[in-house]
Amino acid sequence: DQCLTLKTKWATKYLAELINNSPEHSPSQFTQTLIDHCLKLTRPSREFMELNPDKDEPRDYKKFPGKMDHATCISIRVGTMSKDKLIKTNSLDSAKMMPGIKKLNPGTTFSDLEQK
Repeated sequence: DQCLTLKTKWATKYLAELINNSPEHSPSQFTQTLIDHCLKLTRPSREFMELNPDKDEPRDYKKFPGKMDHATCISIRVGTMSKDKLIKTNSLDSAKMMPGIKKLNPGTTFSDLEQK
């Protein structure tokens, strides 16, 4: 389908621009850049839904861009790693493994995430 091909090319180019314009080139920074982009893009929709919890999500995609769904974002570094570095990073503590990623607590709202 030609429409899908064009959409995929545009999304790939846009994603590359986001990553290339990232202040730091690391997996955690790439992930944070994508999360920040999603928060910025969906802000109008989220604000509408928070103020109007009994209404459906608006269908005006120019005023309310993005999709109000869930998203998962993970990035990994591919390559060789020394044994010493592997031992240091082999931990379940995500705050140590991904220092640029915000840790969420129960009850965290999207507005809380946007405050830096």
